[in-house]
Parts: sequence; C-alpha cells; structure tokens
Amino acid sequence: MSNLTFLSDNRVLEANLSMITGTENTQFPLSNIMNDFTTKVFRSNEDNVELLVDLQSTVAIDSFAIVGSSVNGLGLGDISIYGSLSTDFTGATKIDIDINANHNFGFKLFTPDASYRYWKIVVNNTGGSYVEISNFYLGIKTEFANNGISTESFKYTDIDNSKTVKNKYGQRFIDQYNKIKSLSGTMKYVNATEFDELNNLYIQNRRSTPLWIIVDPEGCMANDSEWIFSGYVYFDADLKWSLVAPALYNVSLKFSEGT
Repeated sequence: MSNLTFLSDNRVLEANLSMITGTENTQFPLSNIMNDFTTKVFRSNEDNVELLVDLQSTVAIDSFAIVGSSVNGLGLGDISIYGSLSTDFTGATKIDIDINANHNFGFKLFTPDASYRYWKIVVNNTGGSYVEISNFYLGIKTEFANNGISTESFKYTDIDNSKTVKNKYGQRFIDQYNKIKSLSGTMKYVNATEFDELNNLYIQNRRSTPLWIIVDPEGCMANDSEWIFSGYVYFDADLKWSLVAPALYNVSLKFSEGT
C-alpha cells in the first residue's frame, strides 16, 4: 500500500484575500485564485508579493498546497507561509513550502496543526517580472496512512492533449496543447471508519468540484513520486465498492487533473 492523502476542505474559498505588499495586475486580479480553472490566474506587477488570507475565524490548519497554470506552469520561484492570531506577523514561524516546477505542484503537510485566523503568503519569482498564482489550499488533510492505494493496482497516465493531423504524404501538423495526469487504483480492505471518510469526500466533491490528492507523500514508490503522483484533480468516476469480508470493502478510485 502507498499512503494516500486528500485535501478537500479548502478554507481559502471562504476567506478574504488581500495584498500586504505588491499590486495586482488589473487583468489578472487576486480574486482569480477563487476560480476552479488553473488557467484563470492572479498576476502581480512585481516579482515579490505578500498576500493576507483572513480565514474569518481561528481554525486548525495542517496542510498547504499550490498548483500552477496547466498551460504556463508555476509562476513563482519559492513560497513560504506564516500563521498569526492577528495581522501582526512579528515573530511568526516561517513554513517553507516544497515546490517542484517540473511537476507544477507544491505542498507541505505539517504536524502538529496550527490554529490561526490570519496567514501571510510570501511569494518570490526572482528573475521574473511578476508573480503568478493559480490555486492554493489551506486546510486539514484526510490521510489514509494505513490503507492507501494498492501499488499493484495503481495506474498513472500522462495524457498529451496535442492534436496531430497527417497529410497524404505522411507529414505531421501538430497543434500543441497541455498534458493532464490520470490516476487510478484500488483501496483494499476499507473498514467502516475509512468507508465513511472516503464516501463523505466523494459526496462533498462528486465529479464537479476539484480537490487535491497526494499519493506517496514520502516519495517511496519512485524518484519524484511525491510530485508525479500528486495533483489538483477531479473524481473522474463514481466510487465502486465491493464487499470482500464482513464490514470490509475494496473501492476503485479514478482521478483526472484539473486544468
């Protein structure tokens, strides 16, 4: 089994976002972060910005994730976050976010959780002329540490959406488009507690609301597997449950990358 983590209760979507330092490009406003599409981005006029996330109340947070545009990738070089009970972040602990530009993704799962109302997001893009952010997550994780995806059932496909047409001479004419991931696998011997957790995740998101998935966050399955097998995804099929023993189920999962 490989550890499986879901991020589905994104408190950012209920928060107030504002800028502490920097200015937004009026054609790419900060409010674009609230949009499900990764291609609808926020863009600053500077290569360094600080964002303020007001969660409206003090809540526990143990996870952060970020994804870039499915067309342009991550529009940043590094990112860190700070939590505080007020808008004064003096003395706040810095949490550096691990990112991988090649796989257009970044995340940090931290323990213990941190209970704050305000979060400062510091983003740098040294050498660029602006910072660009697509979507990011602040919330609590749902982790299946003892019953993840069965490795022998796991399937990963990198789908290239480019279109190729051949003429009668065999010459290729290619329209290049983005690639998307497809992930699937089976969780085996799901007990009653895990059944409820996973079924509630599906009811909450179904096939119309994106969520975040991290398969193998420890990077044990392959080089860079914590990046290759992670993403901002949709359920791509209904959950398929099969009873294999009293109060134990197998369930088939399938996800496709959000764009």
